[in-house]
Amino acid sequence: MTEDGNETYHCPLDCFHSGQCKSHSMVDQFYCDCPLNDSGGFQGLHCEIPFSTCTDDGKRHWRCLNYGTCNIRMARCDCPLEFRGDFCEIYNGPCNPDHGELLVGTDCSLSSTNIQRLSNKVLIGATSALVLVAILFFVIGWTAGRIKPVLQHEKSTTEREPPESPEIKVNEIT
Repeated sequence: MTEDGNETYHCPLDCFHSGQCKSHSMVDQFYCDCPLNDSGGFQGLHCEIPFSTCTDDGKRHWRCLNYGTCNIRMARCDCPLEFRGDFCEIYNGPCNPDHGELLVGTDCSLSSTNIQRLSNKVLIGATSALVLVAILFFVIGWTAGRIKPVLQHEKSTTEREPPESPEIKVNEIT
């Protein structure tokens, strides 16, 4: 405990851009308290993502990330070359755009083109499976329909009792 009554602790996080490492007493975890001002600041686990706060005379508010600049007329951000998206949130980095894109703070993920290709493959696969199941049910139903009458016919001929011979009554005349 320090002289002013605050607890001392060793913070395991590296906070950038003058961020302060703090302890959250309720959950016993650490976080970076990132500096903010009227025009923006930093965010992210380590205060590593810069942003600008944009407004068009107070009607709309948005943030431009990764050193993007406010484009008031379009209500979006003008991004540096290595970022894209309305708010410069998508990194044009090591992932090939044909195979995925890297969102800041995440791993490479599928691009919309690849998601469309993947969903088309899934749709074709599911349709093929349904057709095969329908054919299988048809064959089973047709086969069962052909076998059942034969079995019933065999059963009816083997279990049938011989017909009773007619009774002949002979009346004697006396």
